[in-house]
Amino acid sequence: MDTNDLKIFTTTYDNHSFSAASEKLFMSPQGVAKAINRMEADLSVQLFMRSKAGIKPTAYSHNLYNKATELELMFQSINAPTDDT
Repeated sequence: MDTNDLKIFTTTYDNHSFSAASEKLFMSPQGVAKAINRMEADLSVQLFMRSKAGIKPTAYSHNLYNKATELELMFQSINAPTDDT
C-alpha cells in the first residue's frame, strides 16, 4: 500500500462508487477496484461491502478513512512552499 492507494481509497470512500472515483482520478473503474482489492489483501480486511446497489464502507473503512485523511493533510503541509527560500 502506498500514498496513491490511500488517495484511491479516500476518493472511493467519498464518492461511494468505484465508477465515480475513477472519473475523479482519471482511472478506469477496474483500476480503482484493483487498487481497493490490493489494499484489502494487504490489510486482510474488507473495506467496502459490495452489492448490486453499490458499495458501502465497513467499520474498518471508517477508521482507515480518518487516518488516511490525516496523512493526506500531513503530506500537503510537507509539500507546501515556505517563505524560507
